[in-house]
Amino acid sequence: MSGKINFDVDHVIASLIAQDQPFALYRLPNETEPCLIMQDDMNLVECQSYDELGGCSGFLMAPFALSKDAPMVVLKADKYICGFSAITDFFQELSLSPAFSAYSSDTSAKNCAEEVIFEGSNESLWQEQQQCYQADFATFHEALNEHRFDKLVLATRRAFIYQPFKAFASFMKACKLYPKMMVSLVHSAKTGTWLGATPEILLKGQGKSYQTMSLAGTMLSSDEACQNPNDLSGWSDKDRLEQEYVTTYIEDVIKPYALDIKEQGPYIAMAGPVCHLRTDFEFTIKEDAVIGSLIGKLHPTPAVCGLPKEEAYQFIVESESINRRYYSGMLGPINLEGQSQIFVNLRCMEVKFPKPSENNEKVLALAYAGGGNLRQSQCHLELQEACNKMRAICSAIADPTKGE
Repeated sequence: MSGKINFDVDHVIASLIAQDQPFALYRLPNETEPCLIMQDDMNLVECQSYDELGGCSGFLMAPFALSKDAPMVVLKADKYICGFSAITDFFQELSLSPAFSAYSSDTSAKNCAEEVIFEGSNESLWQEQQQCYQADFATFHEALNEHRFDKLVLATRRAFIYQPFKAFASFMKACKLYPKMMVSLVHSAKTGTWLGATPEILLKGQGKSYQTMSLAGTMLSSDEACQNPNDLSGWSDKDRLEQEYVTTYIEDVIKPYALDIKEQGPYIAMAGPVCHLRTDFEFTIKEDAVIGSLIGKLHPTPAVCGLPKEEAYQFIVESESINRRYYSGMLGPINLEGQSQIFVNLRCMEVKFPKPSENNEKVLALAYAGGGNLRQSQCHLELQEACNKMRAICSAIADPTKGE
């Protein structure tokens, strides 16, 4: 992606968000150019079941757990534009439109990122968040030790304030940092605003040929054990067992839907500041298979949920302190020009822009992360892993003082 912009795209993006204009700006893994999907009206397609997805076309945004406050929606591709130049030309034309209401923002304001202060210092807030995580970990670990589950994924989030928040510049920076990830900036009134860079494919396909993966186990990319993609000897038994659980689950799910299943892995895959164990699957979809049904069976995978899946899902919804919303849900183009590329929404943050009437320049961002817990898991290591994962999206936030 290259080219100079002679107008402020971030002002255009901020105005679209202020007006609740549904759009999805995304760059697929290993692609050089982004794509933009924009819906003309506000009436998103809202799906009550996964089977309905087979008849939808556009950009899918689905939560971890369906609810009234976090529905599964598809943004219709009334406008579908690919290529950096074409997208910026479109935004520039949009900014000149008489009907376009510019969103005022003081771009000269000092950029900063800090933990949100509600009532107390930054340090006290982070201590409170850690205590919440530790309480959840104890609840989850008790259930694991009782052998009710083989694996449970515990999520957490951390709050930040940015002033200003450059959404488009951050999207572009994420594209540069993470060429092998799905990078996205999505907004609608129903979902809110989400920025993310995820390494995990849920389901990718065209015609009868499809792909999926199992992704589990985490280490820092700088660790010596991550340097050789085919040498797993430096990985812990916990990480390898976690990956084995997810791989076995994926195999069992796709068998009723697939022919000619080919499996590759596990191997080490880089994902920004961390690396994971990954196994790839390629298969031919059966003639009578329903894609929406397969998506529903895959989601949520044990990589973001646990095993046994249905019981783990219910336990997480009932026991986890935070509301995940669209973190660990699904997103991506679906049935668009004959292709679907659906990803698990990891390494993401929900961005809460102030309303224009609030006369407030500060933007609240909630960064999400999680980790797989087995019986041998340790709380402080799991929390550190979650913080390492958050670094992926936090590192992508553009600093206007550096011209990003």
